Amino acid sequence: MGMSQLAEVFNSSDLEQFERIGKYYDPLFEWLLSVGVTDVVFFASDRLGERYDNNLFVWEINSGYLYRFLLNESRTGLSLNGSLSDNIANNEIETQQAAFAKFYGGITDLQVGPDGLLYIVTLNGKILRLEPLPASGRSSLDTSL
Repeated sequence: MGMSQLAEVFNSSDLEQFERIGKYYDPLFEWLLSVGVTDVVFFASDRLGERYDNNLFVWEINSGYLYRFLLNESRTGLSLNGSLSDNIANNEIETQQAAFAKFYGGITDLQVGPDGLLYIVTLNGKILRLEPLPASGRSSLDTSL
């Protein structure tokens, strides 16, 4: 679990190779504190604004953060800056740097709807819609559904 360079003993030849078609890759991002990722969605829509098109959204259950990650030009990795440029959130401050929103309660599912907005399903069965605020470019949760 985690980045191989952080493991005291790691040998990729010890991993199952699935008849030589398997290959090990380190994670693109790691939280040193357990976050409990519940869902990941690639958001291919400009309905929240152009800056959110082709972003990666990740929800986690332990602290209720929704994370937003920018993808690199080739869409093969994350575009991270500052203390996250090592691809590791080493502490709570770095975890919060990647956070986009916080929800108090468990989230089980993220989906992009046919209207291009992000829908969020809670543990208690509520469906929330993330939508832009009028004329501000910021986003908010619409819990009226």
